[in-house]
Amino acid sequence: MAGPRTIIDDSINIKEDQYQHYTFEIKVPSTVSLTVTRVKGPAFEVYVVEKSDFDEWKNAANSLFGGQFHHFPDLSGTVNAKNPSHDRKGTLKAGTYVVIIDNTDFGSVSPPANFADDVVTARVKATLE
Repeated sequence: MAGPRTIIDDSINIKEDQYQHYTFEIKVPSTVSLTVTRVKGPAFEVYVVEKSDFDEWKNAANSLFGGQFHHFPDLSGTVNAKNPSHDRKGTLKAGTYVVIIDNTDFGSVSPPANFADDVVTARVKATLE
């Protein structure tokens, strides 16, 4: 039996009010391990959505008062100084998924209002088991 297969392995810089996303596909139900480590910068959020719900997330994020969208709470969360590493594991059915690293005002945290470009530097790794 083969070991875990890496599907995302990246170091990123995300400017304030921007997000980065990664798309991956799985052919059979699989356990996904997702680690997002904050290297520097403000608090940010991590979401995992089905590809078909990615537009729903973008619409909610761009809405004046936020909005609702479907995501996988077991794989999603906040990364900040007190919780600098987001280590989650969950089982997903066959399909196409999007991992979103969000450095915008949407969600429960947002970059500071200090008139500086608060860039998030993070390490993102995901594997399939």
